[in-house]
Amino acid sequence: MRKSLENYIHNLWHWLKMTPRQYAGCCGTEDPEPYMFPEWEKMLDEVCSLIKRGGLFPADMDCLLTMMALDDETEDVLDCLTAQGDELLISVLTHAGLRSIFPQARWQCAELLGRRSIPDGMALLRQYANDRDAYVAKRARNAMKAITGNKND
Repeated sequence: MRKSLENYIHNLWHWLKMTPRQYAGCCGTEDPEPYMFPEWEKMLDEVCSLIKRGGLFPADMDCLLTMMALDDETEDVLDCLTAQGDELLISVLTHAGLRSIFPQARWQCAELLGRRSIPDGMALLRQYANDRDAYVAKRARNAMKAITGNKND
């Protein structure tokens, strides 16, 4: 990912006085929240700009998944990916999301697969439906139902 976004993320962890693993475990229930970070809007602008421009590398996915996790309440990054992400980015991101430490990012990857069709999307959703986090699994099942129209899937 571009250095400026990496720097923003690094500064945000310092400001939150948390590590990524601590945040993944607390689900953003403690003050301060990421959106309170003074440069939060700049971070969102940067990530959406990068999504629109494209040309992201597989190594960039960690930063993108981190931003999805941090933004899980407003879902601005998810909305930007839905509207602006190309098929290759969505495919690489949702594959990488399976290994993310953030359940907040994994459920959004499942939701993204429900919003945007990619060739192996249903196979990925089946993997998300077996996630260790119950909420991630539920969101994946909901996305599968929305795609297939089957309420009993």
